[in-house]
Amino acid sequence: MCRKKVSGKYGGTTEGIYLFEDGKFLLYGYATMIFGSYEFEKDRLRCYPDKPDHTFVIYGRKNKNITNGIIVNFKGFERGTTFIQFDNGSTKRVFNENANCFSTPYVWDTSHVPKRITLTHIFDEYWYRQPYNTESYIPDKDYNDFIMFYNKPDYYREPFDVRITTEGDIAALRTTLTATVYEMQRDDEDGRNEWQDAEQLKNDYFRAQEKGHVLFANNHYKLFFELDAAEYVYDQASDQYISRHAYDEKINYNHDDNDDYNSDIALKKYMQVKPAALENRDMKSEDVDAHPVFYTTCNEPEKSYKYKGFKEKKETAQDPPPITMPAPSLD
Repeated sequence: MCRKKVSGKYGGTTEGIYLFEDGKFLLYGYATMIFGSYEFEKDRLRCYPDKPDHTFVIYGRKNKNITNGIIVNFKGFERGTTFIQFDNGSTKRVFNENANCFSTPYVWDTSHVPKRITLTHIFDEYWYRQPYNTESYIPDKDYNDFIMFYNKPDYYREPFDVRITTEGDIAALRTTLTATVYEMQRDDEDGRNEWQDAEQLKNDYFRAQEKGHVLFANNHYKLFFELDAAEYVYDQASDQYISRHAYDEKINYNHDDNDDYNSDIALKKYMQVKPAALENRDMKSEDVDAHPVFYTTCNEPEKSYKYKGFKEKKETAQDPPPITMPAPSLD
């Protein structure tokens, strides 16, 4: 076997795998898009999914608009049982037990300015082996604006094998992850377009991984992993990267005036904070604060967390009734 011979798309519109000629792959499915690399081992392929070096990742920056305490944006923490501790203070759940009805972004504004941030998770699966469940970070003393990620362990990010068989002119692929057999898709115009899109996703992903110590976000913490230097101007006064169009046209890019979650007009640069210590904590014996960082439940929407970063729209008697349409049928 050779890479050129096995490369292609195996599977349909909802799930499958792309094998690329450069030794990379893309495993896709419902809410799943995992990149990795593969190599040949006798009559099979050995696949190594790309996964983070650590369970948690923290990025930080100095935000001149924050005059007291810090602001933290939590990403992915709703996917598991996670905890946070500042210095030697109490340990808090990030979300309440049995939390549901999540509504991002999750942004915490606290008056505490920690010298050490400790993050812990509880995860118990037969296939998961990790000598530690807790990571501690010592951020730059000037950092007061943070983005924190929880990378919940994922079975599909463990190494797996692939076998490819051919019957006539039909090639099929089977992985050790599931019993599903994926047929190679034929080379037609639609297939070529999908292949080009997948290659672009792959190239963008691995290019972003090379610059993983830096990311960008707007004022609502929408992430941008790359910034085209030709399209942005650094504005020292606001410590933001402003799109050249907005800068040249003198469009107001004040962070308080933009309610568009997807806006890329003004972006802030965050630097990765490396973990200072790794340890294993027995959370059964840990004294956990009764009050989580975020409380959210479908049964008590009035008590549940709501993001306060968007301005409330005031309706007037003259406003026409909204026209409702079915939602269109996806960082």
